[in-house]
Amino acid sequence: MQIDRVDREVRRIVGELREACGACGYRRLCAFAPVKLQIEAHAAEQAGGAAAAKKTKHRHAPVLDQGLARLAALDGPWERALARLLFGREKDALLAGCLLARAWRRDHAPLRALLAYTLERCDVERQKEELAARGSDDATGLAPGQGVAPEVLQARMFRGHVLRLASFFPDEDVLVAMQELLVLAPDDEGRVDQLEAVAALALLIGRRLPGAKWIRALEKDAKGPFRATFAARDPGGGAVDLFFPYRRGKRRSYLYLRRDPGQVERLTSVDKIRIDSLLYRVFLVFGPDEHKTHRVFKELCRHLNVRAGKFNANHVLAGFQRLSRDDLLLLAVYAPALARAVGHYLELEDLHQLVKLLYALRGESGRRGEAKSAAHEQVVRRRDEWERLVRALGAETVKQVFALLFRLNASYVKRIYTTPTYLKIGEVAYLLTALSGWNPKGLEVELKQGKKALAFVAYGLQPPSKWSRVRVGKLQRARLRAEDKGQDELVRAAEQGQRYMALLHGYDRFDDLARDAAAEGWEPPAEPPRRQPRAGDVSGEDFSEFEDDRDSDTGDVDEPAEGDDDGSDTGDEEIVMFADESETYEDGRLRTQRLKRGGRR
Repeated sequence: MQIDRVDREVRRIVGELREACGACGYRRLCAFAPVKLQIEAHAAEQAGGAAAAKKTKHRHAPVLDQGLARLAALDGPWERALARLLFGREKDALLAGCLLARAWRRDHAPLRALLAYTLERCDVERQKEELAARGSDDATGLAPGQGVAPEVLQARMFRGHVLRLASFFPDEDVLVAMQELLVLAPDDEGRVDQLEAVAALALLIGRRLPGAKWIRALEKDAKGPFRATFAARDPGGGAVDLFFPYRRGKRRSYLYLRRDPGQVERLTSVDKIRIDSLLYRVFLVFGPDEHKTHRVFKELCRHLNVRAGKFNANHVLAGFQRLSRDDLLLLAVYAPALARAVGHYLELEDLHQLVKLLYALRGESGRRGEAKSAAHEQVVRRRDEWERLVRALGAETVKQVFALLFRLNASYVKRIYTTPTYLKIGEVAYLLTALSGWNPKGLEVELKQGKKALAFVAYGLQPPSKWSRVRVGKLQRARLRAEDKGQDELVRAAEQGQRYMALLHGYDRFDDLARDAAAEGWEPPAEPPRRQPRAGDVSGEDFSEFEDDRDSDTGDVDEPAEGDDDGSDTGDEEIVMFADESETYEDGRLRTQRLKRGGRR
């Protein structure tokens, strides 16, 4: 692209205007400024009619108008030069889009011409055909180690910024033309590109679409990318709830869009929603169990976990009042920094110790410089700690927590919009259940099915009992069946199960246990011996059913540290509470204070 004199002047002016961006009311969600502006225009229309809606201005309008006056004074095609900035750096492209939207607010002809040019220049129809031919929206379309070609990335960014520019206009003709540019192909994270997400939201708001219709339309074309990007709920009556990620430079967070039955809409960062409202909305949107394996749910819980120490304790407990017991237990697992507060509220003072142990026993828990060991090895080594914890909490409480985890494991299906990141602690719960002897019938069924490698390991972890003689024989036969079928992973898992079975019955070798168990009058020990397995007796494999080959942009949760976040109930009945500018810091965090620990509830 040749840079002429007008291009250089336009770039200089835009560069100077960037310095004034700090005064923009949309600075925290700059890419989503069109959505915010449409919401404001809709609110003005409800209050004062169509004339009031047309008078709604971009919050940066004074600076934009000043810049447009300087641009118009240039001798040359400054609009073309401004449009060419949509190929450039993101911040320049965002500002160029705002300037063009302000310049073309009365005459849409240049915008329609730009939309038609983009449709042809980016070969949008070919992209749609290729996506349809691929036939699957559960992959990013990239081979392992493969990146995006620079020219493809440049065309995608240009098309995205044109979509954002068109999203400023709530006019039906512009939105229909803009809709033709939507491809909704998964990006390298398996999500809808942020700028395409802006356009999709502009269609929802600008065309006054019912939530259910909008959700069906986008899921029909791109179910995987849509669910990896949007957590949507249509409660009926024209209302809609949406959580979706946004990126501003290196900062990543989530936005929440709420439309109530009266068609009143609000868009805000989750950083500015009071914690009691946020907890209620998150669990309301992700109601069914299978939705709680979605990436968006995991990342919202990660958000809660990271910011737990900054929440007002009274607000936290007010949020707990609106959640069911199962939801609270699941919150303690997904956001372990809140586990102590949940335990205090439910009068389960050692709940955070259970959560801490589950995270500590994960197979990948050696990632911070420690020697990595399989989850089943750590379960056996720390069984004394586990037994003390069960006595403190009570077996029924532990089983209730584990039942929630097992329900999640059962609902998990590997898709680009799901994550097994936290489900590995479900496998730890599975091993601990076997170690306590709580689910013998279930293990018998899974051993007979011969499909799950971890079941062979867990079968050997069962404590000695009157059924020990029978179990020794069944595990032997299960291993032989796996050998006959050439199922190497099951054979290795069965061998590991045999090692543990021998260890927990006081034997060094499984063959010795099998010989004695076959003898008449053999009695198993009353309880497992306290010996620890030797390194040579333990397989390095964790036999995990879930392999997470894609890191999420928000990262994993480390083992929780002990905290003291709790307090007393405020009894607030508001469904959603937003904070104004005076209640937030510059980075968007609420101006809250931590209160002293209150009395026992």
